[in-house]
Amino acid sequence: GPDRGLRQPDGTLTSINAFVAATVPAHLRDRVDFRGALPQREVFALRADAALTLLASRWENQGYTALEAMLQGCPVVSSDAGGCPEIIEHGRTGLLARTGDSIDLAAQLARMLDDPAAAAAMGAQARRHVVENHAADKVAAQSLALYEQVIAHRAARPR
Repeated sequence: GPDRGLRQPDGTLTSINAFVAATVPAHLRDRVDFRGALPQREVFALRADAALTLLASRWENQGYTALEAMLQGCPVVSSDAGGCPEIIEHGRTGLLARTGDSIDLAAQLARMLDDPAAAAAMGAQARRHVVENHAADKVAAQSLALYEQVIAHRAARPR
């Protein structure tokens, strides 16, 4: 997405590139490739070749970024913020790290990167999970069932 800046402890914002230059060791900087906002087709192409998708949100309602990556079979490492644990089953369809815990996040990233076979298996299982549980027709049917239940409950209430 766009570079809206990273908030520093003193409250100032710094760009992602400035942050990388200041904090990432020189011999690793060329491994950080911030692309900014991209069209969806380019994101899909990148995910097809990616080792993993990282979602390090401090809050997340419905992690569409995670669901999109999972649908493509791209392994996901995510914070356990908000609804992410409802989407990602830790160790089966991806890995979850404690929100705000950079040590745990790094450990989960290392776990995923250190075992490509397990990462591929999680990516494949994640794809199956999304197809089975988050396909548009399933979500629409579940939404309609909920609306029907609410309407029936409302109609049954005495006035």
